Amino acid sequence: MTSEYELTARVIDALLRENYAGLLGRVRGQELLLPSGLALPLEADGFLADFRIRRDGPSLMIDDVAEVLATVSDPLDLDGVADFTRECRQALAALRLRERHLPGVRSSLARLAATGGPRGQLAYEALAAAMPHPVYPTSESRLGFDDNDSLRYAPEYLPEFALSWVAVPRERVVAAGRLDPRPSGWPTPHQVGLPESLASTHDLLPVHPLTARHQDHQVAPRSWHVPEGDPNAVDKDGGGC
Repeated sequence: MTSEYELTARVIDALLRENYAGLLGRVRGQELLLPSGLALPLEADGFLADFRIRRDGPSLMIDDVAEVLATVSDPLDLDGVADFTRECRQALAALRLRERHLPGVRSSLARLAATGGPRGQLAYEALAAAMPHPVYPTSESRLGFDDNDSLRYAPEYLPEFALSWVAVPRERVVAAGRLDPRPSGWPTPHQVGLPESLASTHDLLPVHPLTARHQDHQVAPRSWHVPEGDPNAVDKDGGGC
């Protein structure tokens, strides 16, 4: 069974479970009759629905989902249908990327898990991140991610990366408690490649690189390495994950 078949079946399962656009009315005995005339065999589900698509039926592709949605949806919903179809295709691209790269990642997870503690727990988090969601059929989709973003930041690949530093105007920062004194090792604007003059008007905050990409604030051009051996310092590389 291909990843496209499984993804398409999951999506149709969800549409059937929600009776989207009266799709349950197309059930004939133990089959779901699609608008194209394709008959999909059904089997008992019992989790959240009575039926689901049997996984040994005829070939299925994302185009089949697009055709079903375009046929049965209200015309007022067609923009949303187009968005969801794009989400399905992005989820398929993510699944195919996993097929190419996850085997190499998982070969190291057992060794990491054996180390125990918080770091060993990351191995189980990475495994969990690659499991399909029990209800949301396109959970692999991360809209706005390309393949490089997924490999660098998606948790199933167990990435490590430095956080970015962003200079935010002080009047736009809402803080709970006191901001000063900063933890030992907190950089100045100059230390992360920004004008030192910002120190009097801005607060430096560590953020995820993808968050920094979409900020209208001043993003530091480099990360910050805190002094080695300082137990009270902020995490090395600005809080690498």
